[in-house]
Amino acid sequence: MFAEQHDGRFALTALSECLRTDIPNSFRSATLLFTGPLEWASWGDLLHTVRTGKTALNHVFGVGAFEYMEQHPGEAAVFGEAMAAFTALAAMTLAAAYDFTSLRTVVDGGGGNGALLIGLLRRYR
Repeated sequence: MFAEQHDGRFALTALSECLRTDIPNSFRSATLLFTGPLEWASWGDLLHTVRTGKTALNHVFGVGAFEYMEQHPGEAAVFGEAMAAFTALAAMTLAAAYDFTSLRTVVDGGGGNGALLIGLLRRYR
């Protein structure tokens, strides 16, 4: 992830470039999401889900996902950023896999920040 330079300073490697916040489709938020308390603790209690069929998140935190996000606005922001990054990547794949040129109207219903529609419009003006 990092390389030590001759002068003792550290620099980013190609592997860590995707964690920068100043690049499009940064994977930083997804990394924070998957290593944060919500995912880490929930996946750590996967056995509860396997045994009972009930979500580990509710078991670990005593609340559902929406309530958890309401109580932890910083993690909710990371979750939102991660979902937008995933959607932006999915939009590029969708735009490459399907020809939208014959359509005159496309609606991104419930699209959060519009990342899906933005991705489609970049390819199909």
